[in-house]
Amino acid sequence: MKDCKNINRLGSKLLVILLSAVVVFGLFACGEKKEYPITGSWTCENGKIKEITLNEDGTGTIRKSSEISVSCTYSAEGDKLTITTKVLNQQTDAVYTYTVTDRKLTLTDDSGSYEYTRQQ
Repeated sequence: MKDCKNINRLGSKLLVILLSAVVVFGLFACGEKKEYPITGSWTCENGKIKEITLNEDGTGTIRKSSEISVSCTYSAEGDKLTITTKVLNQQTDAVYTYTVTDRKLTLTDDSGSYEYTRQQ
């Protein structure tokens, strides 16, 4: 009878250890979200901004057409991207909700959603 109790205790301990391992590995698997940098050059055929270049230092350039290119600064917090331009001493902040993958940047504002492709 004593051997049966020891086997039951051993089985219970092994079950607890196995369940703990499953939980720990499950937590690690959930945490593996790959983050892609927003920096780089991005182009969009149908956007109001045709090309965006975002540098690591928070500066960049936006090109609205082949003739119009403006320097900018930007900040990204959470899913919000703020691009600040200054033209003729007038500062403009454009705020977008954004998502980024290795090749795509999607910017959404009140006027719509635009998909940009990362340039090599």
